[in-house]
Amino acid sequence: MSVTKNEQTLNILTHTTVRNPNITANDFVLILYLKYMIWKLNNKYILEVSSDDMKRWTGLSDKMLKKSLSNLFAQNYLLNEVGKRTPNKPILLTINKESFDSENRREGEYFSSMPIKLLYALKDGKLNPKEVRFLYYLKSYINVKNTSKLFCYAGIDTRMKNELHMSKPTIIELHSELKKKKLISVTQHKWGTNYEYDDNDKLIHKRFNNHYFIEFENIDKL
Repeated sequence: MSVTKNEQTLNILTHTTVRNPNITANDFVLILYLKYMIWKLNNKYILEVSSDDMKRWTGLSDKMLKKSLSNLFAQNYLLNEVGKRTPNKPILLTINKESFDSENRREGEYFSSMPIKLLYALKDGKLNPKEVRFLYYLKSYINVKNTSKLFCYAGIDTRMKNELHMSKPTIIELHSELKKKKLISVTQHKWGTNYEYDDNDKLIHKRFNNHYFIEFENIDKL
């Protein structure tokens, strides 16, 4: 389960964006679209884009787009506030390079890389914003350099709820939908033990987190 070397990918900053609880799933896919536009325009950080184009690629409604643009300005992804939008007139966006640039990132920051096909699948209605965000989130916990641990093991209660700012039922539903689409597989773990004992000679039981695997070969088929 690996991304092919020749495949185009979009790199999104891990702590700044992928695991940022202040960024909603709608915000995330808008960031993904802007990252794509930056790449498409040879790393330009001042963009002219249309509302219709943003909505077409992200699946966001006009109201959702307005809210996400406002939040991206508040969270310092955009350096200019978007005011009233005029139909058929491009929007000028000044991008904060520090929030997008995965090559010259600050010390201690990493990036999560996924196939650009996720963005195309979003545009085609095959995936929704929460599913795209969740796939990137799982990838952010997978160390591709360690071939024996090509899975995410973040716990729902300990990490996912807080870092994604999603409820447990929502996360469980995402698991189910992505499994149906064969984009992830899950190895479930319940109570177990490493056969360690406490000071009273009682066997210590621990709850081991599920292991989440991304099925990259099926992402290629989207």
